Amino acid sequence: MKTASEPGLEGDVLRFRVWTSNVFIFVPVKVDWFQVKLHPAWRCQKMTSRGWLPVCVFEVKAERVPPGDDTTFVRLLPDYFEPEATAQNAVVTKSSRVEILRAAGIVLWTETPDVIDLSVAENLWLKVRIDDKEGWIHTQEDFKAIGLPQAG
Repeated sequence: MKTASEPGLEGDVLRFRVWTSNVFIFVPVKVDWFQVKLHPAWRCQKMTSRGWLPVCVFEVKAERVPPGDDTTFVRLLPDYFEPEATAQNAVVTKSSRVEILRAAGIVLWTETPDVIDLSVAENLWLKVRIDDKEGWIHTQEDFKAIGLPQAG
């Protein structure tokens, strides 16, 4: 695996592609050559209406399967990890232009002397643009509506 650079971070970084059941996210992991250790590149914190949460924003890669001929809608929220915020509805049709811009979630990092387990908590949020509307979605129902059904 090649090392990469991460904006705002010095040193070597490995970018791990992590499957979330709907999309891949890219989690940067810092290589500490002096301590011979790996650790998440960022220690993220976000103040939410429920207090501080260890939420990071990630690059995302998604393979959409556009929905059939049915017209549906998603609830676009103005910010991630704020499910009680006022949402706007965005209509999703077969011809809708849907872009997946970013993901936000909580990194799960478990380390033993032999194994590092890297994953993301189930409550993933996606920033999307549907035609001319932009916002965050976070439910499996909304993921499926934009063509990202749960898999694997």
